[in-house]
Amino acid sequence: MKKTVWAYKNSAKIDIGSYQQGAIDLDDIQKHNSISDAEPTTGGTAEGVLIHELVEQFELQKSGVDPNDKATKDARFNDDHQAGINAENQVNGNTRLREKEQISEGNRVDFLHNNPYYYKYYRQKDNTILEERISVESKDMQINKKVIPE
Repeated sequence: MKKTVWAYKNSAKIDIGSYQQGAIDLDDIQKHNSISDAEPTTGGTAEGVLIHELVEQFELQKSGVDPNDKATKDARFNDDHQAGINAENQVNGNTRLREKEQISEGNRVDFLHNNPYYYKYYRQKDNTILEERISVESKDMQINKKVIPE
């Protein structure tokens, strides 16, 4: 079975990547700081986000799931998403705190009330926790990062 990953540029419908649609938004990825930037690398990086999205799609293809079987793809998502996070952590040199994302009041409230933000959390090399607030469903995705208390 062959899997196509669609690459978009500045799509309002694809926020960084879409597991279900097999798509990535290259402009959204480039809005993250790069590992090669002169400034310190914090939170998500362009390289980490790209490897995350590609690993998710690779794991999905490896599974042999019919690309049109939405229910089975949904059932696989958590495992494939975790594989993407593991690869992202290796590239970034920090640890994405997925468990914090799952219980984050911001994520719950924002998705329930259709606010256009998603939050990610990372434990940095210096042991601080960094919060990323990412605007979604917009052609002009914005990323705001700040260190937060534990």
